[in-house]
Amino acid sequence: MIQLVCKCGKKFFVKPYRAKIARFCSHHCREWKKYIKDVASQRIWTAEQRKKCGRIWTIKEREKASVLMQGEKSPLWRGGVSPLNRKIRHSLEYRLWREAVFKRDNYTCIWCGDSKGDNKGGNLNADHIKRFSDFPELRFAIDNGRTLCISCHKKTDTWGSRGLQGRKYKI
Repeated sequence: MIQLVCKCGKKFFVKPYRAKIARFCSHHCREWKKYIKDVASQRIWTAEQRKKCGRIWTIKEREKASVLMQGEKSPLWRGGVSPLNRKIRHSLEYRLWREAVFKRDNYTCIWCGDSKGDNKGGNLNADHIKRFSDFPELRFAIDNGRTLCISCHKKTDTWGSRGLQGRKYKI
């Protein structure tokens, strides 16, 4: 074992093959260092921050860190823009449509009879018969849906971007 010194000042041991890449005494120390660097933009640790090194965060600390990284403060922030397709497909109305299609078809693929979804839709897809992007008025019509297993769904004309090459469309 080789003894190294963490960025927080704590000594720790690693196996020889990890000596070149190990920089932190624990996963929590690494996460705390990221938090300090990203949120507080500090390069030097205070005594209080060193004390937190190497221990599990409390629920309050974790909540505080998540609040500090929400919205505009997050590095993933893109100005509050979400694609319309994502908003629709994550909406309550879409989930209810999907569940209604599964219940109507008794959680089984209508082509091959596969029912490995175990009444939760695990391996099953709710497929739109008429394309989601071409018929916005039929997006939530239960008659426009069918339950298919993944392998049968891949054989349809509406799977993925099949049939859309060379065509620009908006959702």
